[in-house]
Amino acid sequence: MKLRPKLSTPVLRKGLAVVAGLAATFAIAVALHASGAGAEIPRNSQHIPCPQPAALPAPPTWT
Repeated sequence: MKLRPKLSTPVLRKGLAVVAGLAATFAIAVALHASGAGAEIPRNSQHIPCPQPAALPAPPTWT
């Protein structure tokens, strides 16, 4: 009957470092989202339509 080996300190430390890094990344993303940084979209209700391309010439008619 084998017992489960204990986690070694380096493995545990590496795992905690990964979790801490993910938590820090998530916290930075939440802070940036809350501050509105990087939002280049104007928040007005007026809609500006995109310019329409020039009308294409009529296709040639062969007689």
